[in-house]
Amino acid sequence: MGLMEDEEFELNLYGDHKNNYYGKKWKFFEATGKKTSIMSVRDFLPWNYPVNYAAFFFVEIWLLYRKMYLYFLIYLVIDIAMKIMVSVFNFNVNIFLELGVPHVFLGFYGNWLYYIHAKKKIAKIKIKYQDPKTQIDEITKAGGTNWVIAVGVGVFLLPFLIRILMHKPQ
Repeated sequence: MGLMEDEEFELNLYGDHKNNYYGKKWKFFEATGKKTSIMSVRDFLPWNYPVNYAAFFFVEIWLLYRKMYLYFLIYLVIDIAMKIMVSVFNFNVNIFLELGVPHVFLGFYGNWLYYIHAKKKIAKIKIKYQDPKTQIDEITKAGGTNWVIAVGVGVFLLPFLIRILMHKPQ
């Protein structure tokens, strides 16, 4: 295997090696240097998948599901800071602005962020472990998904989501 094939193999091990959704996106990023796969208006059609709809609609759950814990904590700190500024300083922030920015960002750039995250994790593993078999095992273990924490947080957040949706403005 050549260098490029090794990197592609490692990324597929880390990402979603079953249906290669991320492999296709990551090849595009490598080939074009772009951070999103949107090229034209027709790319917004759902079957073209330029947007990561899971990241767009379920920011917290997607970050945890993809084992991007540091990004989740950053998101949480920013979210809490925004809520404090709104309540303490009486900022008149539109709820769509407050909630929409991370959703739009991760919808369009989530695949790229996951790609960068995967490359950093793989690089650390390759430095830590010299044996190729151990590298493969560790890359596979580090990547993939975490259903347990994603579902747990989803169940935890469900009452808050219902409360927000049922809230009637005065």
